[in-house]
Amino acid sequence: MWSCRDGANTTEGGGFDTEGQTSGTVRVSPVVDTQYRVDCINDIPGISNTAASCFINVSEPTIALLATPSSVISGETTSISWRAFGVKSCMLTSGGYSRSGTQGDVVSPTLTQNTTFKLTCETSLGETEERELEITII
Repeated sequence: MWSCRDGANTTEGGGFDTEGQTSGTVRVSPVVDTQYRVDCINDIPGISNTAASCFINVSEPTIALLATPSSVISGETTSISWRAFGVKSCMLTSGGYSRSGTQGDVVSPTLTQNTTFKLTCETSLGETEERELEITII
């Protein structure tokens, strides 16, 4: 969002198009760190043009998946926890088992064999991030 004052009659955008409007809103979806700039241009003698800029830092998602304990006796369960930041959605799956959410704490079904749980998350850019853990039967 931008708004010029002090007699500005047009604008120029850096990294996006202002269409020359002296105020407005635009939605951007940067995939890399990006700087945006608005120059407010006026035609009044003695009044300087003004400018503003902002820097958008696109961070990598942070995803953690943990089982406690990670080894169990056949017929037991384990606790599975996950936390995901910088993502839109996540799904924890294993065979026919599934749970959704960007964070969660669940008890697994009864385990009788080594079992892999996969956490699949979708980022705001539509990319997929995955984490896996294996529960071992001892």
